[in-house]
Formats: sequence, structure tokens, C-alpha cells
Amino acid sequence: MKPIKLAVFDMEGTIFRNSYLGQSFPSLWAVLCNLCGPDAAREDAANRDKFYANEYSGYSQWVIDTLRIHKKYGLKRNQFESIVKAIDYYPGVSETFTALRQQGITIAVISGGLKALADRVALDYQIEHCFAAAEYFWNPDGSLRHWNVQPTDFAHKKSVLQMLCRDLGLSRDDCLFVGDGKNDRDIAGFCALSIGFNPHVELRHDVDVIIEQTKGEENLSAVLQPLAKYPHFSIQDFNAYKVWKIQGVQEGCFKPAATLSASRWRDAFHSFLVGKGLSCKSADSYCSYLNNLCRNITEATWNGADASNAFTTMECIAKQTPDEDSFVNSLGQPFSGPNGRDRDMISAAKQFYRFKNESLVAT
Repeated sequence: MKPIKLAVFDMEGTIFRNSYLGQSFPSLWAVLCNLCGPDAAREDAANRDKFYANEYSGYSQWVIDTLRIHKKYGLKRNQFESIVKAIDYYPGVSETFTALRQQGITIAVISGGLKALADRVALDYQIEHCFAAAEYFWNPDGSLRHWNVQPTDFAHKKSVLQMLCRDLGLSRDDCLFVGDGKNDRDIAGFCALSIGFNPHVELRHDVDVIIEQTKGEENLSAVLQPLAKYPHFSIQDFNAYKVWKIQGVQEGCFKPAATLSASRWRDAFHSFLVGKGLSCKSADSYCSYLNNLCRNITEATWNGADASNAFTTMECIAKQTPDEDSFVNSLGQPFSGPNGRDRDMISAAKQFYRFKNESLVAT
């Protein structure tokens, strides 16, 4: 069996939790329709029933009808962006991507969901190949103007991967897939190795490995355990030991984190920046700058940091440093690292110090 060269991940339910404000949801489409009111939610439910009854010509037409509901019932840009920012990553995303990259594996995301959510993953984790179904365009007053829809779900996930493989000069034998939904069956069957991450019952028969974890304790880095056996295990070996019951790692206050996005502070830092007058887009950029700084901290082994605790190390130093300038001066070596521009990272570090200082005062 050949070594894996391309790892492809689903997004909702695999990289991000399928929950909003503590409530589980079937997809973000449903969350957005519910936000538009009960009439919008009823229309969405009826369209979803039509889709699963094969009354649509394809996935794209169902997405377009869903977007028409959003426009009809007045979905606003600030509502949309607040939901996109509120969806939590699963613990272990950063550790998983770092471990794969250390093995020279390229990472891609293929989702039938929102491009805005895929853009968040791309920025937070420097993913170079992200495919998603729907891009929203907004009027100056925040109302929905139009959209761009791509067929990237169900059977089309496989088609997108085949296109990417041709462009990268890879074959199906080079590919790993990790996903959770029944819409992942085709792409899972295409790849050399497929891992179901706490999968839907309809996906279980189509994957080579099943990760089972306690609800609420899911951790994406669990996929690294069976992957470490590959290519030494054959598919027959995996089929003989298909279900891996792996205890998840609960995210606690002092859980080491490699980047801002892997920590418990990402959304709070983003909200802090918006509260200081930055736009959501600018706040996203600052989060990305801070992630780049964390990556440089890892490469420089600054204060003994490594790929598992760079952010946590920086956080501790920020708490111990008497003022903002001293904190920035202490970060001299990481600012000159290969990831990002120094002036962007310096600005982000200053904002982070202010954020941590206000957090300490508040507590």
C-alpha cells in the first residue's frame, strides 16, 4: 500500500461541531433558516423532505431554493457572520493538521456547506484547497443580494476530489478521507483509506475505520491513531479491527494549544476585537495573524514551545509580562519567522496582550 499524500476532510461534524448555542443541528442551512423565522423554517423542512425524496434534479438546486428562503425572509449579513463565527472547532484539529503536515501530507477540505465557513478553516489553518457549495453576496445595507453555488456534496464530493487529484498528479491510492455524514459515502469509497469520525449510521458500511467517542468528548486527533498503522496495515487488517473506541480529550482551561484557533480563546478574542471597533473581516485577519505568530513560535522553539503548546506558551508569557511593549519585545525572534508579515503579527500581539489584560481584570 502506498503512503498517504493527500488528506481530505469533511467540514461540519468533522472539523466543526454540529451544534450552535449548545443545540445540535442537521446543517448550518437549517440554523440560518430557523433564524429567519418559523415560516422560513417550515419551508426549509419541506424542501429538505423533497430533496431526500429525490424530487430535486441535484444538490445545487436544493441549495439555491434554500438561499431563496434566506433572501425571502430577510437574512442579514451580520446575522450570517455571527453564526459562522460562533460554530466551534472540535478539539484536536490543530494537532491533526500539524501531524499530517509533518509527514508531508497535503490537506484539503471538501464540503457541501458554506464557503464562509470553509474560508474560516483556510485562514485559521492555512489550508490551500477548500471547496464548498455556497458563496453569499451582500448589498451595502446588509441584505442578501445574490449567491454562487457549486456542486460539492454527495456524489459531487468524489468528483471534486477526482479533479483535485488530476491537478496534483495524484491517484485515489494516495488519498485519505475523514468524514461523518451519509453524504460522504461516495468520496469515502473512492479513497485508499477512509475514516468515519463518529459517523452517521449510513456511512459506517462505506468506511475502513470507525472512530467512536463519547458525545461531548470528541477529539479529531483520534484519527491519527489508526493512520499511524497505515500503510503497514492492509485494508483487510482495518476491516478486521474496524471500530476504534477512543476516549476523547476534553478541552479544559489549561489544555495546551498550538494556535489561537486550537484554543478556547479564539471566539472571545474575535469578539473583543469587534467590541473595539474592528469589522468582523478585520477581526478574522487579526486571528490569522496571531495563528501565524504561533506557528513561528513553534519553529523557533521560543521559550521551549513546540507544535503542541505554542499558543499556551505565549499566553503564559503575556500574563507574566508587566506591559505591552515588554511582551512585544520578548517576541522578537518569532516576528521574523517565515509565516506572515512582522507588522501584522506585532499588531495582533499588541491586541492579544490588551485582550488578556482585560480578561484578567474582569476575572
